[in-house]
Amino acid sequence: TDESLMAEPVAAQLRNLKLEGFRDAVICSQVRGEAAPDWRLRVDLTPPEEMLKDWARWGDIQAIARLLNQVLNAQEMQISAVLKDSTLHLFCSQKLFKQLKAAGDIVPATSDAAEIAIAAPDRKTATSAISPVLEFLTTQGIHAATIYGVETHGVTPVPEQETPIWIEWLNLPASRDPALAESTLELAQRGDLNAIQFLLQRLLNPDLDERLTTGGIRLSLRRKQDLLHIMSEALSSPQQSAVGPPVAKFLRGLAIPGIKGVRIYGRRAGHSTPLWQMGVDFTPRKRLVPEATPEFAASDVYLGDILSGSNEPVLRSDVTKEDLKAAASAVSFKVTRTIQQWLCASQLFIPTVEIKDLAPVASGKLSTSTYTYYQGFVVALVWGMLGFLLTVQTDWFLSAILKSKPPINQASAVSGKSTLDPREPIEDTSVPLPQMSLQKSRGSEAPVFNSEGFTRQGDITVRNEGEKSQRNAASAAILAAARSSNPSFNNRLLDEKVALYQQMLLQRGGVPPDVWIVGSSRAMRGVDPQALEEALAAQGYPGVQVFNFGINGATAQVVDLMVRQVLTPEQLPKLIIWADGARAFNSGRIDATYNAIANSQGYQHLLAGTFPKQNSTPGSPSRTTATPPAKTPATADKGASGSLTQSYQMVNNWLNETLGTFSATYPQRDQMKTRLRDLYVVWAKPAKTTSEGATDTPQALTASQFAIDFDGFLPLTVRYNPATYYKQYARVSGDYDSDYYAFKMEGKQTQALESLLQFTQARQIPIVFINLPLTQDYLDPVRIEYEQEFQRYMRSQAIQKGLIFRDLNQLYPTQHDYFSDPSHLNRYGAYEVSNQLAEDPMIPWPAK
Repeated sequence: TDESLMAEPVAAQLRNLKLEGFRDAVICSQVRGEAAPDWRLRVDLTPPEEMLKDWARWGDIQAIARLLNQVLNAQEMQISAVLKDSTLHLFCSQKLFKQLKAAGDIVPATSDAAEIAIAAPDRKTATSAISPVLEFLTTQGIHAATIYGVETHGVTPVPEQETPIWIEWLNLPASRDPALAESTLELAQRGDLNAIQFLLQRLLNPDLDERLTTGGIRLSLRRKQDLLHIMSEALSSPQQSAVGPPVAKFLRGLAIPGIKGVRIYGRRAGHSTPLWQMGVDFTPRKRLVPEATPEFAASDVYLGDILSGSNEPVLRSDVTKEDLKAAASAVSFKVTRTIQQWLCASQLFIPTVEIKDLAPVASGKLSTSTYTYYQGFVVALVWGMLGFLLTVQTDWFLSAILKSKPPINQASAVSGKSTLDPREPIEDTSVPLPQMSLQKSRGSEAPVFNSEGFTRQGDITVRNEGEKSQRNAASAAILAAARSSNPSFNNRLLDEKVALYQQMLLQRGGVPPDVWIVGSSRAMRGVDPQALEEALAAQGYPGVQVFNFGINGATAQVVDLMVRQVLTPEQLPKLIIWADGARAFNSGRIDATYNAIANSQGYQHLLAGTFPKQNSTPGSPSRTTATPPAKTPATADKGASGSLTQSYQMVNNWLNETLGTFSATYPQRDQMKTRLRDLYVVWAKPAKTTSEGATDTPQALTASQFAIDFDGFLPLTVRYNPATYYKQYARVSGDYDSDYYAFKMEGKQTQALESLLQFTQARQIPIVFINLPLTQDYLDPVRIEYEQEFQRYMRSQAIQKGLIFRDLNQLYPTQHDYFSDPSHLNRYGAYEVSNQLAEDPMIPWPAK
């Protein structure tokens, strides 16, 4: 058979199979009965997609356009690409023109043809499809891309000549990565062999379709001293006139430093010896000896090794099972011997073989086993004593350091110059605003000034700054006094809220507040308990007490845990207001807040029934066990192992307390933790939040440390201003918001909601869910879609399970003064929402 006739058809068929896991294929033609093959052929099996991606990474425009058109084919779009300097210009249009032309519906090219217009593609659809591809390719030397949405006209449209309807600008990785900043040509001029190889292969393979079908002409480059050697190979040997002169001319124009000449070779793919060669010197060179051709891959010897002759057995018949066992034993012995040497090098182990040899000499009366035991005991005793001494020395050293400075009274440090008594009642004072009202104007016809020419007196009261500082100081003192006795939940705000709530119950004689506000940071900042109490008193509900139990990152699982497990039934309120939104019910993402709480010491104490209950009164029962979570198949299987774990935990606690009496540092462990935390705060760099979809902004993180009120509310005075906010923080769309990642309603969060509803309905505690307001800037199309799905689900729960759902999501879409960031209310917005809730007739407020 003639290999020149079979090479391209067979190679095209093989490549069309798109085999995975194979790099090359070797085709042999051998006459039956002969030992050696007549000819061999090597076929490149690199998939066409990989070839396109490889060329696209080097900046090939045709390859980039081909990849983008493959992606846009599903959206019935097409693009054409043009590169100018370091910017890629992409002209995107609808494919409807081609479909009509193929169907014969296009009118002839007359004066009326210009009136045929096909609308430009959707901007968001095109951008969302093109942007990930360009980011993945990390194209060399292309810093930006401009996407034009064009409206095509006429019978033979040219998108580049059409007026764009919309333009989108994209910054590509090359604008951020210095390694990608230089163009491929600049890299080649500096002598980068990979860049030179791409440029030469692109020069020799002008037809992209032919290269994807057969593999085209492949090049291998080697540099030896001041010469560049280039081997070209293809299914049929490349012609010298088509390869040699263009390559030499191109390299001469590059003027690569240190390269004075080039040697070019040509061979058929799979052969080792070139069929032709040529050399060109760019500058005169002195040659004393003939130049040797360097070694290139895929030689005849290599192909012969991977091919088995027809007369050779594939399996070795001379190898027996005994040989395999002997080889395995040798390998096993070598591995065992190596491990023994490592163990002996640690000085904790003694080789048994050496002990047997030395035992009779070392001890005439002791047996080998007794001597081995004695040696092992001595080694363990020595290292054990060293470890004990090191532990004691470390304990004494740390104790001396901690005693060098007197302990700091946490309550005094937090509260300031004076420490307030937590049991002392705080006087609720309010100051009426003189002459100016915080309410909106009652209309353009209402007079603003009174008869004396002054503004009318306002009727709205606000908190006095003296009251605010007093309440903050009291809260800080209470927290400092209560925090030391409570095991942590791995959540600072939850620890503080629980401690604050317990101390509040002590002051009120164990009587819980009437209303709870629960949820994430949106609830903590979005509902003002004092404003709600005053508004309820004006509506005929005097004396109603409200506590804000919102914490950062709280999901449905966290709220369920707080209500059913953290607090006892007698500590629960008469009404629960759950203020949050859709992202608290996203079952698709990892619930980091709940996982941290579930792995905390506080949660383990809840399960063991040992969590401190500080509001005990003579008439109230003490905590024995926590309310168990809803049983699932996973928790049901852990019953026996759970009791065993609790037993181990009790033993571990007893050992800690017993050994702690002998330690000089253990009584000062809290002070040691404080020192270590202070050192970490000094050296650690604070992380900067750049996403508007994050749970908290940096301003909120700073404020929430000391500004939580006595009733759990976080009053922020920061006003959201889009003009300045997005200069400091990036605008993150819903597609990339981690709170909406893999968004789905059905799952662990909805199961937690159902468990909570069953628990509260059994105790006749109504739950009212408030969908808090969001800004129009935050509600982009992606988030709106998730919000609508969430609202449909909550309305179905209101019908089926008796949940009261109130939607305030679109209450203040453009009133930015009510927000501290795009998704969180400030104290002014919380005041308005609290008044809105007090006037809602659907909420069953408890009456005193």
